[in-house]
Amino acid sequence: MAKFLLSLTALSLVSVGCGGTDGDGTTDGLPTPSDDLDDTGSQDTQEPEDTDDPEDTGEAPQDATQSYTFSDKESLLYVQVYKDEDALLSSLAHNHVIRATSWSGSVVYNVDKPKKCEIAFSLPVSGLTPDESDMRDYVGYGDTISSSDRETIKGHMLDKDQLNSSKYTQISFTSTQCSATKGETKGELTVKGSMRIVGVSADVSIPMDFEVKNGRFYASGSFEMKHADFGVSPYSTWGGSLRNEELLVFGFDMVGDSE
Repeated sequence: MAKFLLSLTALSLVSVGCGGTDGDGTTDGLPTPSDDLDDTGSQDTQEPEDTDDPEDTGEAPQDATQSYTFSDKESLLYVQVYKDEDALLSSLAHNHVIRATSWSGSVVYNVDKPKKCEIAFSLPVSGLTPDESDMRDYVGYGDTISSSDRETIKGHMLDKDQLNSSKYTQISFTSTQCSATKGETKGELTVKGSMRIVGVSADVSIPMDFEVKNGRFYASGSFEMKHADFGVSPYSTWGGSLRNEELLVFGFDMVGDSE
């Protein structure tokens, strides 16, 4: 079975309070590898159906399996957490975006055997970075959050009733199935599996646009989950007058180099 430890899961379960990074919350430029591609989402409908049975040519089949290595220096993993607009004091709260840092991962992929793909990522909870100005601009929030408020947000995010970082230091996703069209180097790959946050596992299906090009593996997309999937209630304070929604939207734009 394919293995897919998708660390961007850790990004969930954030607070409406305030949390932080260093300086003014800007970065040296966000990595967006999909900009290098013309269109990672297009598909060739003429490709053959996906079967893992090799064509009988009378010759020994060549192994087209290739490994790729990912890093947070060139790839982007993040989650968006939204304030509950129905809360009494929602006008005082913010929507949030949290970027994963200090993570690494790998992909093993064979264009002729896409069901056998293996993708592995590991993310330390302590590497989650909330509400950088560049990230807020990237997702279209159109505002910024002060450094002191970002520090408060991160504190709420890591607290015992949210990510409980003192007990659960890592986030993981393990796949049970990958699917794509056999022989395809560009299109959509669907990865199903179990995401684990705060010691609780939840099933998820992750669609991703992908392309294998020039010795690199590109993948981008987004998917939704809920706080309740992991047995956690959205952050709430002041008797519920300020609180987050259940919805969590995970996004990624990644590239891996062949080993």
